[in-house]
Amino acid sequence: MSYERDSQIAALAYGVIRNGLLVVESVETDGRFRQQGLGRKTVGGLIGWARRAGAHAACLQVVADNTPARALYASLGFSRELY
Repeated sequence: MSYERDSQIAALAYGVIRNGLLVVESVETDGRFRQQGLGRKTVGGLIGWARRAGAHAACLQVVADNTPARALYASLGFSRELY
């Protein structure tokens, strides 16, 4: 899933579904386009795609001190920390 701004990829994320679980990977927003909601749209788009494809849960990895990313994921419902 990706979003473009000014004919450039501004945000992207990859996801795969396995056994009903969406695994979100490689979420990235170009620094020039941050704080515009593109990370939310990108991950939200993946979640919507996964639901339509039959996924019933999602997971991801994030560096513990990446506060902006953790806030984004929490706002999208990723609230359970495994380790």
